[in-house]
Amino acid sequence: MANGARPPRLCVGLVKSSRATLLPIASCGVGFTIPNDELARCHVAATIPTNPGYASLNVAAAVQVVAYELRVAVGEGGVWSAPRFTAATFEEIDALFVHATRTLTAMRFVDPGHPKRLLPRLRRLFNRAGLEREEVNILRGILARAADLVDKVHRR
Repeated sequence: MANGARPPRLCVGLVKSSRATLLPIASCGVGFTIPNDELARCHVAATIPTNPGYASLNVAAAVQVVAYELRVAVGEGGVWSAPRFTAATFEEIDALFVHATRTLTAMRFVDPGHPKRLLPRLRRLFNRAGLEREEVNILRGILARAADLVDKVHRR
């Protein structure tokens, strides 16, 4: 592998040729260079292309680029995403909205006679959020607890 390889190509080569579980990486700070005797001990050297107006990266950014490219080269480059669960039905989201309206009214946060834009916006938010059934249940649990506390306050 030629010295000065770009990180993607370099990292694929390192992963393919490495028998080690750890790959030491040498880097230097802005305004510094790796001494020739230390550079000679390196198996390969990489260069990270930068904007000509900013001819260097700080050490943390450079290490992050190489670490990312190593991860991609190992085959773990996919972005993690949360598992999807059962989507809430229209009826469940509508029941959440009714529950929220009732609780917000009890809290005197909204006057149902003059809701202004809050309730339509809240309905749009719930409809747009792509809520899962469990998320609706969590929100309804929070609303139920809030309603219990409001009832205690009103009974005093």
